Amino acid sequence: MVGRCEGPVRQRDPVRAERLLFAHTLARADAAHRAPLDFALLAGWQREVLGGAQAPFRAADAYAKAEGRPRALRPDLTDPG
Repeated sequence: MVGRCEGPVRQRDPVRAERLLFAHTLARADAAHRAPLDFALLAGWQREVLGGAQAPFRAADAYAKAEGRPRALRPDLTDPG
């Protein structure tokens, strides 16, 4: 993770690299403290990555990578809020 952020990610977008590294640091600290892994914790890390105040639960299918591979929203997943 750190190697990718310090290499290709930082070359493309230094601000994003810093956000990713900070979120990684938070995740490692939460793991060290055995924080319960729940939506609120994940959303907190995602807010750091996005640099925003919100990281809402997605309400539709997502697409990954340049090929546009679909990641369907499963019916058993619901907004925890």
